Amino acid sequence: MTDGKTEGLDKAAVFICHCSGNISEHVDIDTVKKTLKAGGVSVFDYEYLCSSQGQALIKNKILEGHLDRIVIGSCTPSKHGTLFKKCIQETGLNRAGLEIANLREQCAWVHPDRSGATDKALSLLKAKLKRLENIEPLEEIKVDITQQALVIGGGIAGITAALNLADNGISTFLVEKDSSIGGQMAKIGKIFSPDKLAEECAMCSLSPLMNEVAAHPKITLLTWTEVENLSGSAGNFTVRLKKRNRDM
Repeated sequence: MTDGKTEGLDKAAVFICHCSGNISEHVDIDTVKKTLKAGGVSVFDYEYLCSSQGQALIKNKILEGHLDRIVIGSCTPSKHGTLFKKCIQETGLNRAGLEIANLREQCAWVHPDRSGATDKALSLLKAKLKRLENIEPLEEIKVDITQQALVIGGGIAGITAALNLADNGISTFLVEKDSSIGGQMAKIGKIFSPDKLAEECAMCSLSPLMNEVAAHPKITLLTWTEVENLSGSAGNFTVRLKKRNRDM
């Protein structure tokens, strides 16, 4: 510990968003700030951290204090997580130095009493600070990939996926275990057309797509075929296929 502050967090700060009252009307932000500041943590709050002014505040404080670890108390990370990552990276801060505490959905919106919401907010913010104690910078790497795709199953979903991929210039393998694509839709007499708002012949919709698959220069159709093994990672998969005996 250094001056009452956890070692490793001397360049950390917490930013709390009021979220137009969604957070501040349920969480006692002043109490949160006083408690964290008592532990030696710098704390700032703003009405809308997701606004251009809010982002400017974050950037200015990072640069002024040479901060390297940031906790943002706001709404769910799925809402503005990407925005905040971009914000801190524009200051040169590594994205590993950012943690977001969900003070809206996990505190303000689920705790009926102000005291409970405030305690929960403090708990989440302290946990995020603790998590930042031993972080290591994340490095971006580039991986050479083969612009190919494999679609398993030649039903209407597989056909649509293969055509979308192929139309975007990606060489696509469409694997179907039976003798022909079409799947269950080919066995249905009629389907409901969302375009016509009426029933129509299933094959009237399916046949053109099946013909398009067969004629598409970017699609390799493999019938009587099943996936036997899949290995590798994103961008570098290896797939072993098994060709079935047609007499089976």
